[in-house]
Amino acid sequence: MPQLALCAIGRDRPGVVAEVTQALLAHRVNIEDAQAAVLSGHFAFVFVLAAPPGTDVAVIRASLEDVAARVELEGLLLTEMEPDQPEPPVATHVITVYGVDHPGIVHAISRSLAEQEISIVELRTQVAGEEDEALYVMLLDVAGAPDLEALDALAAGEGVEVSVRELEDTQP
Repeated sequence: MPQLALCAIGRDRPGVVAEVTQALLAHRVNIEDAQAAVLSGHFAFVFVLAAPPGTDVAVIRASLEDVAARVELEGLLLTEMEPDQPEPPVATHVITVYGVDHPGIVHAISRSLAEQEISIVELRTQVAGEEDEALYVMLLDVAGAPDLEALDALAAGEGVEVSVRELEDTQP
């Protein structure tokens, strides 16, 4: 069964998911995994899909491009995924970052984690407050125990506060 990845973004409006999933259903494509969010007035989503054997991906892509034009999506990408992917990492820690908004915070944190060979499982950011006093908030679920000294040094350099909390074991 071919596995596909579908990514899309467009102005938020009711019915986007209904239109996209109707096109997928018409081709008997199943949604196996999904993430979606409204980001600054835009609806963005990523779906991992399972298509029936022998599916013509170009036909599905054409159907989705028709939907994208109809619901005015600004971007749509459908790609085939490699078979036999390794198991995804499981989050073990939550990192929170707070500080005055400025460019480079995500890069600094993600670079530090990459250097520690820690995978980011999920990342969420938001700027809250007025432009003059905007507070940057970042939440990361990561797989692996980060080096607290490295993050403290990074936090001082970026002018942000960083905290790390270990997730409780949810396995039976």
